[in-house]
Amino acid sequence: MSAASTSSFKNSIYLVFSLVFILISPVVSAYIVTIDENTVLKPNYPETYVVKKNDTVLDIVDVFVDKPWLMENAWLPDTPSLYPGDEISLVQHAGKPAFQIKRNRVVKLRPGVIPTRTTRAIPKIPLGSIQQFLFRPVVVEADELETAPYVIANANEQLLMSTGDQVYIRNLEEEQKGQAYLIVRRGQEYRDPVTDDVLAYEAVYLGEGRLTKPGVIATLNITSAKQDIRQGDRLLSLPEREFEEDFIPSAPDYIEDARIIAVVNGMTQIGQYQVVVLNKGQRDNMQRGDLLAVYRGGDQIKDPVTGDELILPSIKAGRILLFKVFESVSFALVQKITRTIYVGDEVNLP
Repeated sequence: MSAASTSSFKNSIYLVFSLVFILISPVVSAYIVTIDENTVLKPNYPETYVVKKNDTVLDIVDVFVDKPWLMENAWLPDTPSLYPGDEISLVQHAGKPAFQIKRNRVVKLRPGVIPTRTTRAIPKIPLGSIQQFLFRPVVVEADELETAPYVIANANEQLLMSTGDQVYIRNLEEEQKGQAYLIVRRGQEYRDPVTDDVLAYEAVYLGEGRLTKPGVIATLNITSAKQDIRQGDRLLSLPEREFEEDFIPSAPDYIEDARIIAVVNGMTQIGQYQVVVLNKGQRDNMQRGDLLAVYRGGDQIKDPVTGDELILPSIKAGRILLFKVFESVSFALVQKITRTIYVGDEVNLP
C-alpha cells in the first residue's frame, strides 16, 4: 500500500470514529430532590439504586424511607420524573441530606433533529393493576340497583345479547336520546364482618350502550359487550372519565375495626398488586391515597406446659393503597407484601 493510500485509510478510520462519537453521544444529567425534615431514612438503605422498568415512585421511596407518605417532596408535580436506568443515591446538598438522580443515556444525533426520549417515565403508583377499576362504578348500594333501568328483551328475539344488538329497556322514558349507559349485573355481596350489615354490592361490568329511543319501553343500542347480556341486567349512568394519576399517598389519623372483606377475583389468598375490598369508606373518613397496614390475626395454639388456649399476637403482613373510595367500602391495591394475606385480615394504621 502506498503512503498516500495509507494516509487516506487512516483518515477514513478517523472520520468513522469521529462520526460515531458525534452520532452516538452519552448525556449525563443530575437532579436533586431535597428530603423533608420529618422524613426518616431506613438504617439499611442502599448506596445506589438503579430504577427498573416495572418500578413505581412509591416502591423506590420505600427502599430509602421508613414512612414514604411523609416525604412530601417525592409527590410534588415539579419533582423530576424517573426513568429506567436512572441512578438514585443519597448525597449532601447545602448541608442537608438529599436524593441525587443521575441519568445516563446515549443520544443518537442527526443533523437538524432534536433528540427525544423513547422510554416512558415510571408511574408514581402501579396504574396498570387498577386501570380497569378507575372509570367504572364497581360498587353500588342495594337500593341503587333495585331502582335502576333494566333490560327486558332483545329486539332480535335472542336470549343472550351482545355488541350491536338493539334491546328494550324499562324506566328510561324521561331520558335523552343518545345518552350513554353502563350495563351491569349484581355481583357478590359486601358484608361487614364486625356488624354483619350489608354494606354494598359488586356491580359486574358487562358493557355499554346508547339510548336510541326513549319511552315507556325504550330502545338501547349495545355499543360494547365484555360478557353476554341478559334479561334483568341493569343500567347505570356512564360516569365522567376523570382520574388524577398523581394523587399523593397519605395515612389517616384514625381507623377502627377495618377488615379485608373481599378480593376482586374471588380468591381468598391474596398476593401483591391484587385488588381487595375494605369495609371502610367515605363515611369512615377514608380517602383516595391512604396507605394502610394489613395484619394477619394471631393463630390459636395450646400452651405446651399448662394446656391453656392462647392466641398469638397479630403479625404485619403487608400494605395496601386505597385508590377508589365509596360511601361504605373502598377498593385498595396490595402495594407491599411480606407474608400471605387473606380475606378477613385486619387493617390498621401503617
